[in-house]
This record gives sequence, C-alpha cells and structure tokens, in this order.
Amino acid sequence: MVKKVNLGEPFSYDCPPHEYSYGVVYNWGNVDGNAQHTFTRNERRSISSNGTLFIMYLTQDDIDEIERYKGITCTISGANFFRRSGTLRLEKIDKDQQGN
Repeated sequence: MVKKVNLGEPFSYDCPPHEYSYGVVYNWGNVDGNAQHTFTRNERRSISSNGTLFIMYLTQDDIDEIERYKGITCTISGANFFRRSGTLRLEKIDKDQQGN
C-alpha cells in the first residue's frame, strides 16, 4: 500500500482490523532477511492502544526511514496469535516538496 502524503502534515494509519485481547503488543517496522527494523516512537510518533500509527507531522526523514526498511507493517502479537499487516510505504504528493 502506497499512501500519498505532504510533508509537515499529520499522518495516521490503522493496524488491520482485529478484536481486543489482553496483553496484545503492537509494533511498526519490517523484517528484511534476518534483520528486524523498528519504526521507533519519538516526540512526533506514537502508537495508540489499538495499534494505530500516529505521526504529528511528516518529515522527509520519516519517508526515507520507511523506504530504508522497504516499507513498514503493523505487527500484532499476543499470547496465542501473531498477525502482520500489508506493507505501508509513503510517497510525497508533490515530488518537488522539500523539507526534513
């Protein structure tokens, strides 16, 4: 899935539909061969209690990091199950838009 975005704007993306379960952990990132990449939380990025990824305002660094990982997925893991979403990539609407 490629989402068209503008730098400087807020962004959110939902984990795949799922039922609530106690002790579930949500992570965004990707696996490339034997390497596990985590799209880390910071002062602009968070993950809600249902796994939705929130970015307060997008930067070119966000887009570049996601591309380095060849896209990111939402991983839902619990005691008895494991589920991964499709791969999310971001692309600027205006390719000439500059910014970090």
